[in-house]
Amino acid sequence: MVKLSSTENGFRIIIPTDLIQYKKGQSRNYLSEQEHPVLEIKINKLEIEIIRNRISSIILQDELIQHYNNMTKLHTNELHIYTDGSLNLNSVDGYNQIIMGAGWIVKNTEIDFTCGITYFPSSTRSELLAILTALLTVPINNNMHIYTDSQSAIDSINNMLQLR
Repeated sequence: MVKLSSTENGFRIIIPTDLIQYKKGQSRNYLSEQEHPVLEIKINKLEIEIIRNRISSIILQDELIQHYNNMTKLHTNELHIYTDGSLNLNSVDGYNQIIMGAGWIVKNTEIDFTCGITYFPSSTRSELLAILTALLTVPINNNMHIYTDSQSAIDSINNMLQLR
């Protein structure tokens, strides 16, 4: 029997482990139904699992999860988010890689986000990163309006949607 239990922060899968032999060489000696030990696997909310799965940086994951948590506390189901990406060919890191910036703000809140990326410099790439990180932090049941000044980013998203 497998049980799925809902918690405040997500779900837990509870699996009885009565089929596990506790001592090597011992015959199967099962515990009574009330004494079954359980193996607990914690599953976070879907939004958090997606952030952890798609973002490789632990620091960035934690920041995006914090923004997600802040957005769940807002008393609105409609968010207006303004995104922006930047490319400055004179901004380089210690390895002489060009640093691009990405960020967004949520209208009428104190919620904002910025980050930087390197490799394959493109203003469209930085704008798409801003849009992606904003999408990752909005709770699933919320309506979201994204405002961007990048027609190239809009075209890229539309092209990806048409490939589906």
